[in-house]
Amino acid sequence: MRKPIIGAALLGLLSPAITVLAQSDYPDQWQEGFHPGISRALAKHQIRGCTHLRYKESSSQSGLFRVECSKDGQSWQAYRVDVSSRAVEGPLNR
Repeated sequence: MRKPIIGAALLGLLSPAITVLAQSDYPDQWQEGFHPGISRALAKHQIRGCTHLRYKESSSQSGLFRVECSKDGQSWQAYRVDVSSRAVEGPLNR
């Protein structure tokens, strides 16, 4: 009886958490184009397909951005980027 419980617990630990970016945390208008800190963080994590880039800064934490990348300007992939630590979380649910 313990094996299924332990297996389920381990599966929960190994499954990636799905993060959703709340619109209320990023209320400003989209900024578009090059941002040096965001570009460095994306490059560090080898994020590709960012021909088109748009971003919003968090209203609660300076240097934390909601970033969306697209190759074609039609389909977008979302990330959370902390420019101070160059941390990138994602791709995320938009």
